Amino acid sequence: MKKYIALLSVAVLVSALGCGSGGPAPSPRYEVKGTVTWKDAPVADAKITFFPEGSGEVASAQTDAQGNYTVKAVEGPHKVALQKIDANAAAAAGAAIDSVDQDPSEAQMVPVDEGKSKHLLPAKYSTPSSTTLKADVNAEGENKFDFTLEGPPGGQIEEGDGEDSDDGSY
Repeated sequence: MKKYIALLSVAVLVSALGCGSGGPAPSPRYEVKGTVTWKDAPVADAKITFFPEGSGEVASAQTDAQGNYTVKAVEGPHKVALQKIDANAAAAAGAAIDSVDQDPSEAQMVPVDEGKSKHLLPAKYSTPSSTTLKADVNAEGENKFDFTLEGPPGGQIEEGDGEDSDDGSY
C-alpha cells in the first residue's frame, strides 16, 4: 500500500509540474504613442499595426479623430502598417479583421479583395511586406512615432516596396 501511495504522489507531482503555462512568459510591452497624418490632416479611424521584425507579438490600435494612437508593443524594431478600408466595400467583400487563417506576417490586417474593397489610404502602407514605415520601440524613454503618409489613396502594392535596404539600416 505504501508503494501505491508513493507512486501516486510522484504521479501527481509530475503532472502538476507539467501543467505550467506551456511556454515562456510573454515579452514586456511598452507604451507607444504618435499621430498619423496624410495630406496635412489627421487620419481618423485607421488601423495601425506594429509587426516586430524579430520575435514577439503583433500590436495594433485604431487612430482617434485627431489621428492619435496609443498601443503597447514589444521592444525592438517594427514594421508599421496602416489600413483604412471603405467599410461598405469591405463588408461586401466579406473581409474579416484578425483572421486566424491568414499568414502570420499579414495578421490583423483586413484582406483586400481587389475590385470589392477600397483602400482609403495609400495601399503601400497596408501590409508589413509593403510598408516603408518603421519604428524602434525602446524599454526606456519615450516611444513617440509620428507618421506622415504620402501618395494617392488606393493603388497597387508594388514588388519591392517596404524591403529592407542592403546597408542593414532601418
